[in-house]
Amino acid sequence: MTANCAVTIIAENKTGILRDIGSACAEINANILTTQQEISAEGKDAGRAVISLEAEFSGDPADLISRIREIEGIVSVALHWKTVPHNLAKR
Repeated sequence: MTANCAVTIIAENKTGILRDIGSACAEINANILTTQQEISAEGKDAGRAVISLEAEFSGDPADLISRIREIEGIVSVALHWKTVPHNLAKR
């Protein structure tokens, strides 16, 4: 059974960080559905990348978070929600 999860990632602004996140997701068969990223202009994360990602994943979201945290340049990863696809929720 697959479910969707959303995470927000704070990372150093460096070349290849999105590639590394995508590779980490692919390694554990998490399919990226949407992503949005920007460089924070103010606050404690000014100058860092703020990446919002939604993925379809059949495993434990903790595994996805753990794998992303292993990437050099990752500052933090937060899980926002996990949902079961609507067609499976009534089973």
